[in-house]
Amino acid sequence: MNIATLVLPSFFSPMSTSTLSNSDRNLIEFTRCLYKLKSVVNELQVFEKAVKPSFAKGDYDYFQQVNLYLEQSFQKFNHLCKVLLIVLTKLESNHPVRQERINSYRQELIIEWKKAIKVRQELVIFIEKSESQFPSISDEDSDTTIEPFTSSDSSSS
Repeated sequence: MNIATLVLPSFFSPMSTSTLSNSDRNLIEFTRCLYKLKSVVNELQVFEKAVKPSFAKGDYDYFQQVNLYLEQSFQKFNHLCKVLLIVLTKLESNHPVRQERINSYRQELIIEWKKAIKVRQELVIFIEKSESQFPSISDEDSDTTIEPFTSSDSSSS
């Protein structure tokens, strides 16, 4: 006998043996994805709060690593949001789902997307301000390498 069947009530039985319609199953799966999306936004907000105090150190490499992580994560997040919008559109056109439900899911998705965009923008601004307070070695190198190029360029003309 399975331990899960002893602990969980019968209404938590696997969907394959349930009497749910395909449409209901799809909406349940979409709801799970939506809650996963919400947890990702929550993690992004926690990340922002955890990272900001460490910027006081002024480590350029750290800024770059945080920025890279943020951009890569946000790119994946954007892709997930777009896929979920496509899924909603398909659910809307192919399944007998109430329009109010689809609109509600779409609205929740957009709200979470906006929250993530706001967190990302705040972090990018914070990174830029922090970087400007602590000039990097690579910025100094790029200034010295550009200067001779500019001088020789102007002298040859």
